Amino acid sequence: AEALQMSDFTPLWLRLFAKDSKTEAEGTPLLPIAIRECEALAFCASSEPERMSRKWRLLQIEIATRLGKSLFLATPHGALACVKPFPGGAMVFGDIDADIARTFGRLRMEDAKCEYREDEEVIAKSFEEGASSEKER
Repeated sequence: AEALQMSDFTPLWLRLFAKDSKTEAEGTPLLPIAIRECEALAFCASSEPERMSRKWRLLQIEIATRLGKSLFLATPHGALACVKPFPGGAMVFGDIDADIARTFGRLRMEDAKCEYREDEEVIAKSFEEGASSEKER
């Protein structure tokens, strides 16, 4: 919030303890709806690849970038602007751990983990739909 110069009254949606990312409302997956309403996605990062390489987490990045949202890699001591710079033009706020940045740069959907087979199918379908919506533009 400080890096984006947000007021103390800016509403934030924190998805910390989500039980089910694929829950649907009237046949529409909720994740794209929620991200569409946001201005940016802050991806909370770790230098532990297994914590970052979960398919649901990578899907959030894909949806946010497809929708033209700002993407920030948030670390314990700073943030990295991945798409659009912070106000003032800077791409880095605070300190970014090089191990975390390397881990983030090496993330690949093909290597990501997913606990449930049915979730993998939902995620694959979302990626396919995203790719086809890009072709239509």
